[in-house]
Amino acid sequence: MSGQTVRVGGRSVGLDQATQWIRQYFDAEANQAAAVAARGRPYAFPVYHRMDTGSGPNELNDGDLLAPVLLNVTPKLHAILNLQAVRPDLEAVLAAVPPKLTLQDAVASGAHAEPLHRIGGLLDSPAPSAGWAERF
Repeated sequence: MSGQTVRVGGRSVGLDQATQWIRQYFDAEANQAAAVAARGRPYAFPVYHRMDTGSGPNELNDGDLLAPVLLNVTPKLHAILNLQAVRPDLEAVLAAVPPKLTLQDAVASGAHAEPLHRIGGLLDSPAPSAGWAERF
């Protein structure tokens, strides 16, 4: 592996360094230890990956929409309102995915293209969140 480079976060780094970062990021035991250490710096992935929002496999609730906060992504209120407006359409796409379909099989068969196109369309130009202003 030595000598090869990959692009990470907008810069090129050695493959060995990138591999080390990935191992650290996904090391659940090290993350738990860092979380309780006085000046520990745990990574977000284990918490994000195990977050229980209470939604089912074909549901998106507000906890799902706010989950990116755990990855240091702060969604704007406008974005959350737009996601809420298209939530039923997003859930319909999720419900159409066969439960046992793996990402690898979906890509190999091309079954991923249509759902991704539908999701992309919803996210690129969401419907106006009609009536949301009345709730505030």
